[in-house]
Amino acid sequence: MANRSPNLDPVGMAKKRHENEIRVATFLKQWRDHRHLTQEKLAEKVGVSTSAISQWESGQLGFRGASLAKLADALDCTLPELLTYDPTREDSFWPLFQKAEKLGGAARRHIWQIMKAALEPPTNG
Repeated sequence: MANRSPNLDPVGMAKKRHENEIRVATFLKQWRDHRHLTQEKLAEKVGVSTSAISQWESGQLGFRGASLAKLADALDCTLPELLTYDPTREDSFWPLFQKAEKLGGAARRHIWQIMKAALEPPTNG
């Protein structure tokens, strides 16, 4: 029986290689389309391969280190936008939330009350 070294185990190495990856859903393809960029052009801006962009978009590859921040920067959006906002949807709430967050005083309280009333089921009591 052959004695396999754990350092040469391809399965073990693959697991280790992926431990530091962050697997999150993004709107990467939507942002890329919104900015009219090809996978090649975005890869060039971020400093990665076209294959990496393709695999990120399909969810086959997780993100490492600062790659999410570099993508957001290359797409001229914030990291929260990249993770939560589809810029191709005209009925997205995200731009409205951003404006509401900047409100103060009575206007902010009023918007909050409207949203709460619309989103929370009425209580029976």
